[in-house]
Amino acid sequence: MDYNKRLLRELNARVLELININGNDYESKPIRFHFYSKDENQATNLSIELYEMGGKIKPVVKFEDRWSIVAEFNNIQIEKNDIDNFTDVMVSLAEEFDCSYDGWETEM
Repeated sequence: MDYNKRLLRELNARVLELININGNDYESKPIRFHFYSKDENQATNLSIELYEMGGKIKPVVKFEDRWSIVAEFNNIQIEKNDIDNFTDVMVSLAEEFDCSYDGWETEM
């Protein structure tokens, strides 16, 4: 999968701007990263890797024609450089396991 690093950084900046507009500061919050895979084994292998990195993994479930992987990491400092670096790691993992990176979310 060909990811556009510049676009992902712009999206991260926009989400951070929305968090700030809504009166939330950039404190440490849990962040959920979303992935999809057409292959159950690859989804499982990615989940194992995310778990070994300290992620809390939601059960891998089939959604239409693909498998959904959600990993939650607690206490990530929500600042531009930190979230960009974490995004780079998640994109690399998605590519390594032939999965699609779908983005991240957090509480507002």
